[in-house]
Amino acid sequence: MAIAEIRTNTAYFLARNIGEKLIRPVLLEHIPDATLESADATDRVKGDYQISASGFYSVYLTSSDVEDQIKAANGVVRELINLGRFRQARPFLEKIIPNLIPELPSQRQVIYFEGERNNRLGWIADYEGGYLDSKKRFGKVRELVGGIPEEDRTDEERHLWLTSVHFLGRAHFGLALQGIALTENASKAVEYFHDGLELNQKAQERGENTAAIEGFNHAWLSRCYHLLEFRDSAYRELEQAGELFRIWLQTYPNRGIMSHYYILRGFLRVEDGNLDDAQGDFEEAISIRTNNTRKDFEAYPKGLSDAYLGMAELARRHWDLLQAAQYGYKAF
Repeated sequence: MAIAEIRTNTAYFLARNIGEKLIRPVLLEHIPDATLESADATDRVKGDYQISASGFYSVYLTSSDVEDQIKAANGVVRELINLGRFRQARPFLEKIIPNLIPELPSQRQVIYFEGERNNRLGWIADYEGGYLDSKKRFGKVRELVGGIPEEDRTDEERHLWLTSVHFLGRAHFGLALQGIALTENASKAVEYFHDGLELNQKAQERGENTAAIEGFNHAWLSRCYHLLEFRDSAYRELEQAGELFRIWLQTYPNRGIMSHYYILRGFLRVEDGNLDDAQGDFEEAISIRTNNTRKDFEAYPKGLSDAYLGMAELARRHWDLLQAAQYGYKAF
């Protein structure tokens, strides 16, 4: 095994077995009359992941329908991942949902929810830098959903397929970033993100609002081109992402999606030596993620962590090691 792979596996092991234990769980409260629809709306409209998790948890506890129980458990997992509570999410993915899946009445449901379970485990692996595991998980998702003819897939199955394509791109990018076959993996990631854009176009033709996920595909293409040292392409893709995020904000004006744009632009500017403008970008991203004066404030720890990492990198480049350590601690 190459040194880069050993280093990658070691970091992932530490994240799972040490890092996860340092994060306190969030309280899941009982919300009377919660439904799958109301819990989902709390996330998508208000961006309140903790209340959404409580809503889904309430449905899981009270529903007598096995499919609704699994949907609710998946909803809890989705929000716990958004909140960075991976250890709290694992029992749902590794015990609760696997015990419920065999009770489903149809094989089609079994295929979908087993794909969804691997999807969420893949998300966690991606966030913790376990890109080899993430690649395996999303490969499993493609294997499961790929057995259903494309023209026969439900909206949920199409979305699961799209997610697997997107995260396989992220897995290959992550491996490239860690020094594992850099050019090969980064180029493969570009292919997946372009595949994702083609799927976005098909979804648009069905009348779906794809601006956010399309923007993320462009944002990840920007990162790929930056890693491959195609600077002009990296900036072009990033500006396309920003424009799509702004379009999406016309429907969801209170969400913090633009912080992703500012973080990526900040890191591009850092590499170009434009440190003052980069600082403005990271500060704007932090402002978006800490503006908790709004009652519909969207708390997203991963996004805030990335912005603090940008500030840490700026401090390091200014040889202010104390401040770099302070921002690094905030990011952790």
